[in-house]
Amino acid sequence: MWATGFLGIRIGIIAYCLPFVWVYNPALLMDGTWGEVVLVVTTFLVGAFVLKQSMMITPFAWLPEWLYAFLLALLGLFVMGATVLFGPLGPGALAVALGAAALVMLLERMRKADPFLQPERPAHDPN
Repeated sequence: MWATGFLGIRIGIIAYCLPFVWVYNPALLMDGTWGEVVLVVTTFLVGAFVLKQSMMITPFAWLPEWLYAFLLALLGLFVMGATVLFGPLGPGALAVALGAAALVMLLERMRKADPFLQPERPAHDPN
C-alpha cells in the first residue's frame, strides 16, 4: 500500500509542476526558437530527474532523510525555473542544469555502489 502511494507522489509531483513551467516558459509548448525549446526542455527534464531523486534514500548516513529530500526537491524546482531566472537562452540556465545533472548522477552512482541502499526485492515465487 505504501509503495503505491509513494510511487503516486513521485509521478504526481512532476504533473503538478508542469503547468507552472508552461506558464513561465512558453518554449516548453514549442513556442520559441529551437535553442529556447531545447534549453527549456533540457532544464525541465533535469529538474524532473532531480525531483525523482529527492524521493530516494539518501546515500549519506549523516544526513537525515527529510533534509536530503527537501534539499533535492528545492534544487529540482530551482532547475525547472532556471530559464525564468536567467533567460531562455542564458548560459546560467544551462550551467544550472548541467551542474544539477552532474550532482544527481554522482548521487545515483554512490547509491548503486552501496548494496545497503538498494531497495529490497521480494524473492520470485513461481507457484
